[in-house]
Amino acid sequence: GLVGGFSDPYHETVAEAAWGRRAQRGHRNAVENLAVFGILVLVLQLLGMNTAGTLFAAQLFFFSRLVHFIVYLLAIPWIRVVMFLVGFGCQIFIGYTILLDIA
Repeated sequence: GLVGGFSDPYHETVAEAAWGRRAQRGHRNAVENLAVFGILVLVLQLLGMNTAGTLFAAQLFFFSRLVHFIVYLLAIPWIRVVMFLVGFGCQIFIGYTILLDIA
């Protein structure tokens, strides 16, 4: 249940509810994608290549990942895939912007 899920800080108890397992997988997916996104944005900031396009891509990434987690939790696969691809596209756009400016 909800109380049991929040009272296990060391994750020693296996989640029994399907939504709990989906929440764990969604969280893990978000952390993995945030690592890539964080590096891209850090490089973008350090090189001073911020533009209106990269700002929009960063904002779109955030909201697409938020929706991705919610629909992951609710087990809606098609919207989840679309939101993942939108977030991935934002990462590609930011990476492409960095590569164009460096080259």
